[in-house]
Amino acid sequence: MEEIKMLSPSRINVWFKCPRLYYYRYILGIPTEPSIHLYKGSLVHSIIENVFKNNKWVDIKKHASQALKKEWKPSNDRVILTELEDKQHYKDTEAILKSFGTMFQAKIDIVLQDERIRDKNHAWNTLKPRLSEHEISNDELQLKGIIDSIETDFDGRTFIIDYKTSKKYQNMVSEEYVRQLSIYALLYAENNKKLPDYVGINYLRYGEVYMFPVTQTMIDQTKQLVQNIQNKITSTNIDDYPLIGDKYAVEECKQIQKRLDINLTL
Repeated sequence: MEEIKMLSPSRINVWFKCPRLYYYRYILGIPTEPSIHLYKGSLVHSIIENVFKNNKWVDIKKHASQALKKEWKPSNDRVILTELEDKQHYKDTEAILKSFGTMFQAKIDIVLQDERIRDKNHAWNTLKPRLSEHEISNDELQLKGIIDSIETDFDGRTFIIDYKTSKKYQNMVSEEYVRQLSIYALLYAENNKKLPDYVGINYLRYGEVYMFPVTQTMIDQTKQLVQNIQNKITSTNIDDYPLIGDKYAVEECKQIQKRLDINLTL
């Protein structure tokens, strides 16, 4: 069995999807199956992070397109695609990066109208994230996470942003994403002794950002949620992890159990 590790937003969200799936993934240590969607998300995050290592303005769309062409190798992550599927997913990933580049350039063009901004390099360094792909943890809470972007504005307000390459089907943010943002806010508050001002989701595919103000009530409720789950995952007994919740997660558990049963008979 895998040593029980610190909680993270992804682990907590797996618990809420299905406690049994949490057991299989993080108590038994059964790895997640390769996925083109996970691969695309990881690659987009990596390319954006590298773009913002520049201290001068760059054409994000051009830079990202070149990086994608060089780094696109889903087979390295054991993702098997047909030639047609590969082309479709490559085109989709390219469109996501172009959308982000267009949105960020639009923000630069707006900021350039501010008399305090000298030129586009100044605008670039003003707008780019203060920290990107920033790992944050708290030993007391036994909690960790990776924040995509921490940004500040002219008024000193702090924004925690998470990038999403997923599709959305209404002008809403899912409960899963809200929970993730709340955990980031909790980690930031505990480590910095002050609340971030806002947390938000950047839907890269659509160029849309949804922001939420952070309150002490949000922090307190999230802290209680984390502590409740910490108490539940001390067990290594499968019966303490019921097979309930999201139908896709439940089905994944059934498939995992079938594979485990087959291995036991060999």
